[in-house]
Amino acid sequence: GNGGPGRIALPVLMCEGAVASNVVPTCNGPWCTEYLEEAPRSPPHARVTKRVLVDFPGVWTENEGGFQTWGGSPSKPANYFWGRSADEAARASLQWFARGGSHMNYYMFFGGNNFGVWGGDAITTAYATDVNVCPDGLPNEPKFSHLGNMHAALAAAAAVMLGAPPQVNASVPLPYRVTSTMETPTGAPPSPPPVVAYVYKS
Repeated sequence: GNGGPGRIALPVLMCEGAVASNVVPTCNGPWCTEYLEEAPRSPPHARVTKRVLVDFPGVWTENEGGFQTWGGSPSKPANYFWGRSADEAARASLQWFARGGSHMNYYMFFGGNNFGVWGGDAITTAYATDVNVCPDGLPNEPKFSHLGNMHAALAAAAAVMLGAPPQVNASVPLPYRVTSTMETPTGAPPSPPPVVAYVYKS
């Protein structure tokens, strides 16, 4: 609605938006297709029923590229993963949109430096140096070009994808498995979801 006479209702987005009653439910993490696969969903901790892809669009607030904590190591992170390959980031993004997701933010798209009160708790000041754009402003290749080509392909297919219903439980499994390049706090790579396809007809 419009919030009443003379008022405009604006949607409020936040990561993990299912916990508040007046915000759009969202997903945050390196893989969010499973979040859509659970639709319609209403998490146990939600104050109101929020059915993704039914009452709300699929929104991915943090497609995480990784960051490093103080004392951590890029090869063996102590508290969080560090970096993702271009292929893995593209695969997760394409599955999200193919499944019915309508919005995705990179976290982060542009690496940078955070000093003083701008720094996160226990996060190094050189922040997200392995994402699409390096802290010095130069493109991080091949990730920058690879994900740029992915977005061009999505734009070319947008009319067909947006004109079709969400692919609820309509994935077609493919006989492939991929190995994740990310690391968990234990040092072991997580198991990425199976490789699947979604069929859209124009």
